[in-house]
Amino acid sequence: MLKNHAKAKIKDISGINDVDFEVNWDPKQKNSIKVTLGGKISHISKDDLWNFVFTIVQTSQQQRMIPVLKHEMIRYQKEHQIELQRDMKKGEIVIAHCAVNVKEEVDSAMRRELEEEKSYKQKSVLTPYLTDNKGSV
Repeated sequence: MLKNHAKAKIKDISGINDVDFEVNWDPKQKNSIKVTLGGKISHISKDDLWNFVFTIVQTSQQQRMIPVLKHEMIRYQKEHQIELQRDMKKGEIVIAHCAVNVKEEVDSAMRRELEEEKSYKQKSVLTPYLTDNKGSV
C-alpha cells in the first residue's frame, strides 16, 4: 500500500484524454482517489474502485486479486447417541454425527493449555498437615 503521495497516468486507447489517478494527495482523503479526466477532477472511494475493477475482470484475474490463506486443519468427528423421550417412539435412539474442523495452531495451543492444566492439578496434591505428637492441630 502506498503511504506517500503518488500519481499514475493511464493512456487513453483513443489518444484523446489520458486519465490521472492520484492517491494520498491530502491527509484527510486517505480513503479516496482523485481522478482527473480532460481537466475535470472527481473523487472516488478506494472501495468503489476496487469493487468496480473486481467486477469487470476475468475469473482468473479475480482469483489473483483475492488473498488466499492456507491453514492446516484437524478434523474432529464425534458420534452422539440420543435417546428420545417423546414425538418419536419412546426408547428409539437417534445417532447424530458431528464434525468440526479446527486450525492446527488452535489445536496445538489448546493441547498445551490442557497439559499445563493437567500438570498444575497434579502438583496441587494435598500434603498432610503436620501436627504435634499428640495428634491435635
